[in-house]
Amino acid sequence: MSKAFYCLLLAAGLLLPVQASAQMFSVQSQPDRITIPESSVSAGVSFVDFRYRGPDGLLAADEDYSFSAPLAHVRLDLAAFSIYGIYGRGIGPRDNVFSELGASINSGFVVLPGTSLNLIIPLSLSTEYVLVRNQRVINNTDEFRQNNFGLKSGLQMNAQLSQRSRFMVEATGSYGFSITGYGLSSGSANGLELTNRLYFDRIFGQVGILLGFDIETRRYRLEEDRFNYRSVYQNVVLGITF
Repeated sequence: MSKAFYCLLLAAGLLLPVQASAQMFSVQSQPDRITIPESSVSAGVSFVDFRYRGPDGLLAADEDYSFSAPLAHVRLDLAAFSIYGIYGRGIGPRDNVFSELGASINSGFVVLPGTSLNLIIPLSLSTEYVLVRNQRVINNTDEFRQNNFGLKSGLQMNAQLSQRSRFMVEATGSYGFSITGYGLSSGSANGLELTNRLYFDRIFGQVGILLGFDIETRRYRLEEDRFNYRSVYQNVVLGITF
């Protein structure tokens, strides 16, 4: 596991006291109080476009880690913690392998409270481990292997559509510090993300259904120009809430 992941765990105590999850509103029903599920597990497809954005002419053809293919995506969201994984293999002459494991501690601040509509400023401390393998590169030290550690914030809106359905949209920006897996270079990994979720709660007892679509972009600017890449993710997810 990356050093950034351990830093993430150490910082958990700073964020948990101000926890404010996306489900900060509830619906009143007579005679019982209905609560909004705070946990979910989901799976889906991630369409990843990973492209070199360094100086022209620097890379040989066999050193290019560019990747564009649909990948498998799984994710677990709890009240204040999220973890996800992405994995897949390229199709065609460039048989690269793309994998990513990420986790975050989530908090936030309510700026507009309400039972049917609220606005939150989310705050997350996140880490990602990204590995892209080029099957024609034998030396492991030449792999694209990055440990990212950063902060993410923006604006989140939650809307209660009915007693059993709700919608969440969140736009965030992130600033991260990135270190190569072997510590040979470092730099930044900054990004933008738009997340959409439609929830249908308590369809089967306390279990509900979620549908989602995310789009995210991340730009790497590292000391070694050959590792300067940009990634664009489009995630389509289906899951359950509980």
